[in-house]
Amino acid sequence: MNANSADAISSPVPVNKPIQPQRGSGWLEVVRDCVARVVIVALGMFLGWIGALIIAFVVGWRRLINC
Repeated sequence: MNANSADAISSPVPVNKPIQPQRGSGWLEVVRDCVARVVIVALGMFLGWIGALIIAFVVGWRRLINC
């Protein structure tokens, strides 16, 4: 308890311990979080590419019609 109060007094910012899951085996939760982040990023990139293709298609179609 003494060390904790000394750490709290010496540092202006609350001491943040490394992120550790409270339940279950640690590596499983870390892997799950990592997979979730990868899936979110991949989904965002995929939707971005679809949006870019749709925009390119619409622009190209309008130029084709205008000619």
